[in-house]
Amino acid sequence: MHVSEAIRARVKPRIYRSQTVALDIDEPADLLSIETLGLGTRTHEFLRSLK
Repeated sequence: MHVSEAIRARVKPRIYRSQTVALDIDEPADLLSIETLGLGTRTHEFLRSLK
């Protein structure tokens, strides 16, 4: 949707794909992803503090 709007406005979109930007924590299994993808983030540090 956003890409088509940019094209319609004559803007050449650049798509940035990132596992960490795309990661949302809405399922318990997602917490496992933070263990590897979230290293060095505040979320990772917070979750480690809960252990």
